[in-house]
Amino acid sequence: MRRWAERVRRERLPNGLTLLVHPAPLPAVAVVVHVRAGFLDEPDDVAGISHVLEHLVFKGSPRFGPGDLARTVKAAGGYLNAFTSYAATQYHAVLPPEGLAAGAAALADAVRAPSVDPDELRRELGVIVEEAKRKRDTPGAMAQETLHALLYDVHRVRRWRIGEEAAIAAFTRAEVAGYHRERYVPARTIVAVAGGLEEEAALDLLRASWADWTVTADPPAPGPQEPPRRGRRARTLRGDVQAAEVRAGWRAVPPLHPDAPALDLLAATLGAGRGSRLAIALREPGFATGVGASLLAPAEIGLFSVGATLDPRHLDAALEAMARETADLAAAGPSADDLERARALLLAGRARTLESAEGQASALATAEALRDVALLDEEEARLRGLTAAEVRAAAGRWLEPGSVAAVALLPHGFAGELDLARLAAAFGAEDGR
Repeated sequence: MRRWAERVRRERLPNGLTLLVHPAPLPAVAVVVHVRAGFLDEPDDVAGISHVLEHLVFKGSPRFGPGDLARTVKAAGGYLNAFTSYAATQYHAVLPPEGLAAGAAALADAVRAPSVDPDELRRELGVIVEEAKRKRDTPGAMAQETLHALLYDVHRVRRWRIGEEAAIAAFTRAEVAGYHRERYVPARTIVAVAGGLEEEAALDLLRASWADWTVTADPPAPGPQEPPRRGRRARTLRGDVQAAEVRAGWRAVPPLHPDAPALDLLAATLGAGRGSRLAIALREPGFATGVGASLLAPAEIGLFSVGATLDPRHLDAALEAMARETADLAAAGPSADDLERARALLLAGRARTLESAEGQASALATAEALRDVALLDEEEARLRGLTAAEVRAAAGRWLEPGSVAAVALLPHGFAGELDLARLAAAFGAEDGR
């Protein structure tokens, strides 16, 4: 097992920014700038603005006009990438080792001081509105994010993640620049570099790019805290679809909770690969064309869900399989074969992510933002050591039948619907098992 905490050089600059450097025998080097400014950081009146700012960072800065940043990195042999998540926005530059100096300096310039040019903003808002429309045409996204809204009443995870189209189109330069000024500060920023590099030289480059960044801002107000709640909820959506999308879920745990690794392993047992419990229960007999399960744990909350894509006539079969398989895992835990298959899949996926310089830098920055880079070592050790009894106990604590919520996206012409009676018929009496 790799020992990440022993091999990463960590330095906190006087301005509060954290640097992480990880030399690795790779033919490329990646620079990742991780800013704690994601969907959960946005007040309701600017929901979606983190993603808008992500687009604008690459569209001009004091040194670069529109398109110049990408051309500079490409000329150095590399490429740019970025994404916005619930907890953060990350900007990536991947280059050959000899391009590190140019790429690191260019990315720092763009992230620190985007121009937010009004013309570029207008163009990018149009692009993002189209992206939002495509997302609404994605049945899985509609079902999954409706489930979030069904499980959480006030927490920001309940919102349509990309933002509403009318609100996106109305963002002003002042709002986007103001959000950057409030959230993009050194104390909320981690810069990680991994790959074929020399440690001290890389640290010198990063210090030169980031040490003089001295902006500060008051900590943003936290979002509303979700009160406890028990009880089932159900919702039916209608769409111009042929296959139905069904999602069932529960409130679960945040990423640092002791049960999080067990719930990840539980999700793999239920929904990862053709040997998973739901694949055997629903795909093999032809009820569903796809199944899945996941733990979403971005920050201070968590959400465990199972899902299927299927002919709507098999809605009851899907609900019954979800109820039966989760109840069985809570009562008896996974079999030895189930446990080792799921463990192998998760470890293999983790290894694939960490094979590349980009994957390493991103994982290091994410772990540091949650707590510190030692978390990568601890998570792997925990995953390797989890027992069937621990997975069973976690399922019993968090997958209570009396607290399940479920969403079905059904074709317009299908007469049935997913209501509380149908949910209760699958998951049993309201008071649980």
